[in-house]
Amino acid sequence: MPNSSNLISQELIAKINAMGADESTLVDILGVCVQTGHGPQNMYAWTTCLSMVYQSLRTPPTASEYANAIYTVWAPDWAPMDGTAAIAAGSTTLTGTGTSFTKLQRGSAVRLAEGANITVFVVADTPSSDTELTVDAAPTAAISYATVGTSIPRASYDDMQAALAGVETGPRTFAYTSAEVGAAAKINYYAITISIDVDGLLAACPNGAGQNYGWNKTNPFVTMTDNHAQQGANEDSNELHSEGLIPNMTVHWMATDASTGDHSIQLLNFQSDPGQLAIWEELASIPASIPAHPNQKVCRALATLPENTSAQYSFYFSVDGGPATYLFDPFMGDADD
Repeated sequence: MPNSSNLISQELIAKINAMGADESTLVDILGVCVQTGHGPQNMYAWTTCLSMVYQSLRTPPTASEYANAIYTVWAPDWAPMDGTAAIAAGSTTLTGTGTSFTKLQRGSAVRLAEGANITVFVVADTPSSDTELTVDAAPTAAISYATVGTSIPRASYDDMQAALAGVETGPRTFAYTSAEVGAAAKINYYAITISIDVDGLLAACPNGAGQNYGWNKTNPFVTMTDNHAQQGANEDSNELHSEGLIPNMTVHWMATDASTGDHSIQLLNFQSDPGQLAIWEELASIPASIPAHPNQKVCRALATLPENTSAQYSFYFSVDGGPATYLFDPFMGDADD
């Protein structure tokens, strides 16, 4: 197996060689890469590792096969941790009670659940204490008495595209075309973009204290698209129907300013009426906030999905951190719908 970078340790090379060049061990081999720190937190090391593995296999994987193996390794289920945790607004120090933070490493993810509100942080430094750690971003509101889940962080849709695009068969010779990368990367990802005409919205709905604007006032200024347009309806509208959900899929929402691009957007609470919420919980986890990216939310589809099921949901959002909140309400459904 070639050693194309000093970032790949001889220990890792020996471990991979010992596992053999058999397609059936692909997930196991990638697991070794991740466990030794050669994962997407260092994209150069990760793509170098992926290239080494690709070149070692008697029958190299297709882009889709590689994407599925990468996703299996890099998107595990959350594991619960004993204890509770709290973090103050504006702080990057997470304090635990009855926790075991020394089991975590830099780059691990910590999932805090406070009632229906779920927030995901990334561990910034390997903890030396079981009850205190430093995370990558500070929340705007305090979180207290939260239950804790841990995992390695899931690779994003962009991470998956970058990983596949970087696989080489030789120096500067790439394994997959851009079309193959695009098709394979989206298999396990629903990337939903919310484009908001912020200037128009603020002109029509003044940013006054305590004001809440429902979907009927917000809708003319919101359009939504996703990367599975052929499996839904109402693309480029305010009421997108995303109907391509498959088991264990990651759903990633990102809000952008479609007017001048000078405004920040904060995705706030996930909302659904009780009947629709019960349906949503048959499809996916409750969307989590990402403090490092306030304009984004993420969740994961369940391992088993009911057929022909679709749920209406909504997010409140704010603009430039202001007090006014706005609402949009699209649909999400499984691929059999």
